Amino acid sequence: MTEDLIDRKILVGKQASDIQALLGRPDDHGQNAYSYKVVTSTRCHFWDCYLDVVFDKASGKVTYVSVSD
Repeated sequence: MTEDLIDRKILVGKQASDIQALLGRPDDHGQNAYSYKVVTSTRCHFWDCYLDVVFDKASGKVTYVSVSD
């Protein structure tokens, strides 16, 4: 699912409220980013992996989405 969200750029251009409507409340958030805990591969069973959603400061729209560990 996370690869599909990233590859198809489904979240890019959406506002924070749209992201929460689709994915729910983030597990962590900063001033310009949301993070959702995900299990995308075997390595994510050993340590936490996150779907990171980054917002543009000026427009408040998503500019970048990635998985971090």
